[in-house]
Amino acid sequence: TQKWLYKAEGAFGASPALSVDGVFYCVSNAGNLYALNATTGAVVWSEKLANVNTGSAVAIDKNGIIYVGTNIGIYAYNTNGTMKLALEVVNVTERGAFALDGNVLYATLKSKAGLVAVNMADGTKKWNYTTTVGDSYLPVVGKDGTVYFTEKGSKTIYAVNPDGSEKWKKNVANDLNYSGISIS
Repeated sequence: TQKWLYKAEGAFGASPALSVDGVFYCVSNAGNLYALNATTGAVVWSEKLANVNTGSAVAIDKNGIIYVGTNIGIYAYNTNGTMKLALEVVNVTERGAFALDGNVLYATLKSKAGLVAVNMADGTKKWNYTTTVGDSYLPVVGKDGTVYFTEKGSKTIYAVNPDGSEKWKKNVANDLNYSGISIS
């Protein structure tokens, strides 16, 4: 049975996140970040993201910091809705996702920009791995720190080492539009 329903001004087109304290975070395609009570659906707080007209994935680190990406940057918010910092990254894939590993946030990017690694402590870019064809999607981190992601249009899965160097890439002869992979 349906527990609750929240109607926003736009669809939610990317992955949400759920905190350990029961707050559901999501970004609408109109560019609003919402913190909703996961039990009741009530708005805890919301924030309009500047110059955004599309949704984005949300990630939460082990300290409860909320990360959201837009076409103009990645932002970190405290649990009370105040902005902690703006990260030096642009062109985050609108329906992409983040991967977190220790103090590093990995984000997939648009237009052959590939994958970026960001130091979450100070918001600086550690490295950028560029691709060849289009938008990249859905990074995941393996136990050894390898980051895997897909690229729309090239039919390619990439594996990148924690230092940003290429481990391997494989053309899988199948379109990977808005597709991700999972590892076990």
